[in-house]
Amino acid sequence: MAKFIEISTTDAAGTFLVNADQILNVSAGDGVGQGADAATKATIFQNGITSHIVFQCSTGTGTALAKAIQSALTANPGGIKSKVQLGSIVIDDVTIV
Repeated sequence: MAKFIEISTTDAAGTFLVNADQILNVSAGDGVGQGADAATKATIFQNGITSHIVFQCSTGTGTALAKAIQSALTANPGGIKSKVQLGSIVIDDVTIV
């Protein structure tokens, strides 16, 4: 059975469910170059999929968002869904590139 992480946004999409088994890497930044825009973005790179998901967040929280996503990946072992704990981080845009 697949395991998912849930990420809440203020974007029109609302809540994202991402298959945790397909996540190859999570990093601060927009996925271009050496962590460009790390202060305002975090990116999920998916295993075997050419696209990646870029989350735009409140200024200065890109690294914290990447860490929160990584924490959700290791939380709730054996569970079906783990929610990313955002705290004061606000995700206002999601782009699939």
